[in-house]
Amino acid sequence: MPEHDFFASLRDDSPRYADWQKVFDDPSRVPITTPIAERVQLPIGERNVLFVACDLLTPSEKARLILMLAVKFRVDPQEVQNEIDADPRHAVPLLDEDLSVMVLRPQKWV
Repeated sequence: MPEHDFFASLRDDSPRYADWQKVFDDPSRVPITTPIAERVQLPIGERNVLFVACDLLTPSEKARLILMLAVKFRVDPQEVQNEIDADPRHAVPLLDEDLSVMVLRPQKWV
């Protein structure tokens, strides 16, 4: 993985943890685009989210992510692939209530 400073650690008590655990090689170190949550409208309502940095996932993680999302939302895997490819840094949200954030080298960001 290229040098990256922002990671999410998925909480194992989250109701979504089992899905994410199947996707990420290390659910305690998921690359995210920024440590600052954004408020977005989701099918489950307005929530604070952080976005997976999909461009930093391994090929196997990305393949598992596409399959999991396609099955969960009952859409064609190619549709998921296209959406991720169109905007790999804002295509996959994680609910901030499901994770803790790690910032490596914080001195770079203050």
